[in-house]
Amino acid sequence: DMKLSLGAGIGIVSVDGSLSNIGFDDPSLSGVTASVDGSSWEPGAQFMAGLAWEIAPNIELGLGYRLMVVGGAELGRATFSDPAFTSTTELETGSITTHAVQATRSFEF
Repeated sequence: DMKLSLGAGIGIVSVDGSLSNIGFDDPSLSGVTASVDGSSWEPGAQFMAGLAWEIAPNIELGLGYRLMVVGGAELGRATFSDPAFTSTTELETGSITTHAVQATRSFEF
């Protein structure tokens, strides 16, 4: 016996990001690095699909796929290795997408 499952959902996603030792192409900024470490809550969506097979009474094995999409995140202002520099804008990411493949084993009792 095989079962197909499909699902979708929307919600709020916690996005954490950390970048360090970001260098610059401008020769006048040689040796200056930047870093950012922040988090934000952003709207997101998930889409799921899976198959499950009954291999014995009350036991199923399954395989599923999950896609999650977040429109982007604000991670805060960068800090610089040279205190003469300050950041005036928030660092924003582009769209974030994750893919997951899941294997399951279910017992009913």
